[in-house]
Amino acid sequence: MRARLSRTWQRLRPRKHPGAFLWVYGLVLLLTAGVLFTLEREPQAVAVLAPAAPPGEETPLFTQPFFALGKKIWLEVLRWAWPLLPREEPLFEGAFLPRQLLSWAFPAFVHAGSRAPEPAHDWPLTEPSPGGGPLDRFGAQPVILIYHTHATESFYSETGSPKEAFSTDERKTVVRVGDELARELWKRGIPVLHDRTYYDMEGRLGSYEKSLEGIASIWQAEPSLQILLDIHRDSAPRSQTTLVRGEETYARVLFVVGSDQTLPHPRWRENAQLASRLAEALQEREPGLVRPYGQQLIMVAKGRYNQHLSPNALLLEVGGVENTLEEALRTAHILAAFLAEALQQGQFPPRGP
Repeated sequence: MRARLSRTWQRLRPRKHPGAFLWVYGLVLLLTAGVLFTLEREPQAVAVLAPAAPPGEETPLFTQPFFALGKKIWLEVLRWAWPLLPREEPLFEGAFLPRQLLSWAFPAFVHAGSRAPEPAHDWPLTEPSPGGGPLDRFGAQPVILIYHTHATESFYSETGSPKEAFSTDERKTVVRVGDELARELWKRGIPVLHDRTYYDMEGRLGSYEKSLEGIASIWQAEPSLQILLDIHRDSAPRSQTTLVRGEETYARVLFVVGSDQTLPHPRWRENAQLASRLAEALQEREPGLVRPYGQQLIMVAKGRYNQHLSPNALLLEVGGVENTLEEALRTAHILAAFLAEALQQGQFPPRGP
């Protein structure tokens, strides 16, 4: 066996051009990493809080699958090699595709001529937002800011493709869900700001950094704001994201809470307590509408998702790719009534510094 390995090494070892040989090996390793990343189209955020082992049993050494652990190692290697890559969100939130790297390195080349979609509604009091897109104001002193870090997230039923669930037509995306939520809150006397900027227009890589820049300026300019709502849709299958009530179907809601695993977020437990309290109240009011994450009613993830701005920052996954827009809009009506009631009952703490 040793002689066979020695002969193999003699055939493979570099002779005249060791530099080029090492470059080839490095390229092969990067291509291997690319193939691994393409195996996951839209992975959900990884839970931070692993369940404790039952009494008498040892906690497993690796609380995450081996593949996820290998992926994490590759991410750290890439961050070391390219220190300028964004760190606000997981490095590659979706699939590891060449277009994503190009959209980060050469945005002008990949997205030449692209621009944020024009608003497709007739609501009043529209003005330019600091994020570069339309900002809708519902009321003189807004209490809730609705925005979308991933505004291009859509549904298979809207795109007409079983593989593509993204769109720049705001009538087909989570922006439309935010529109409905804002309008229903407005009807209930809750002043709302809706930031409809497409922060992921140039790809999902770095979109949380872009949305942070946009909403932070709005947050500072509007001292009456108390609540931050980042509305998304998930990639989980329909069997997990749909609530059936008689002849009506609804998109279920997943509460996602950021932590301090990747970036400073000392008050993340305040966000978690608020999300847990609201998720429990919503589940009691509308049984089955909240989608638990494992044994927990909320999902605690590694990224901080801009929630360090306020203890009242929430990230809501409304449905998934296999839900319809109509199901998500029905849920938006329920959420509006629930949030208006929670505000009236004083369930949200003060805005804070």
